[in-house]
Amino acid sequence: SGRISWVEGTDQDITDRKQSENSLRASEQRLGLALTAVGALTFEWEITSDRVIRHFSVDPRIPSNVESPNTFEESRQLIHPDDLAVFDSSIQECLEQGRGVYGDYHTTLRVRRSDGSYAWFQCWGVLERDGAGNPRRLVGIAADVTERILAEEELQRTSTLLSAVANGTTDAVFVKDQEGRYLFAN
Repeated sequence: SGRISWVEGTDQDITDRKQSENSLRASEQRLGLALTAVGALTFEWEITSDRVIRHFSVDPRIPSNVESPNTFEESRQLIHPDDLAVFDSSIQECLEQGRGVYGDYHTTLRVRRSDGSYAWFQCWGVLERDGAGNPRRLVGIAADVTERILAEEELQRTSTLLSAVANGTTDAVFVKDQEGRYLFAN
């Protein structure tokens, strides 16, 4: 006769799950904003499966690669040749010892971007070990410090130039601040 005579079903209160999902989404958004504020990217090296994943990156020239992770060697090839020894040493120390002053892994190095230019990154990471104590994964953050490094290099260049001028003359050269205190004299 086309009339529904019986309906059976279940219901489930999913309020807690929805609240957890909303909380997680808000937490991820806060983390993304904080990473954007410092010009950072996050990385994870799954040592046992040899996958290096960038989960988040503010620089489109060093994009996240969750869908297509690099191997360790592919990631290593992005390091500036002059910084490879420092990188290798930092990784080796992390794997052997862990728990340094700044965590298990800390280094500053240049990374090649997709356009071929290099950016300076200061990196921090924590090494996770399995139950037998073997390295399992390294998770960390890398902050773009290119502007700071370039400013430090310019300051050093200017200081060297000022020193050369001051030491290369027989005249008195001095610099005072606004209160008349000597800041520099040859």
